[in-house]
Amino acid sequence: MSRTGVQHTAIPAAPQLGVQTLRPGPGVVRVCVTGEVDLATATQLRTALTDELSLSPAPRRVEVDVDGVPFMDSAGINVLAKALTEAADLGIELVLTRPRPGVRRVLEVTGLLGAFGLSPVSP
Repeated sequence: MSRTGVQHTAIPAAPQLGVQTLRPGPGVVRVCVTGEVDLATATQLRTALTDELSLSPAPRRVEVDVDGVPFMDSAGINVLAKALTEAADLGIELVLTRPRPGVRRVLEVTGLLGAFGLSPVSP
């Protein structure tokens, strides 16, 4: 308690999503994601994908490497679905790589696994 008798409660920091962008070759952007993608972190993923899809000149291919994602809820799936539509509208191939079993299952259940397809990571 403080001197005034008021108890202060620490507010937990907002969860952070790790997002690293690599450029493994001409026209290819790889967005490596680590952490849980849920309602609290989906905006971070959306911002990262929007930034990469907005590049000029536009990449031919954007790979979203989700190997570091142990959990993804509907907010994350929604971000990926919107990014897939946006990429298609721009003529950019958007692919998912290395989903863990839990994330793969969510994609299967929602019917999005076929829409994304899965791709190996580019060299």
